[in-house]
Amino acid sequence: MSDQLIDLMEMMLAYHEKYEGDYQSFNDRFNFELSYWYNLKQLNILIDAEFKTIKPFTNKDY
Repeated sequence: MSDQLIDLMEMMLAYHEKYEGDYQSFNDRFNFELSYWYNLKQLNILIDAEFKTIKPFTNKDY
């Protein structure tokens, strides 16, 4: 896995742990949600790209 993928996964874990936090204003909550869902979409794109680099198993006899 790429370092970018691992870093983003760690960031999303930290976001997830803060997700139930107490927000003082709608703007704070909106900004948090926006960054959370944007980073989740980026993580999805990186994981899909990672799967595309994996070569499938073959049933060849060696």
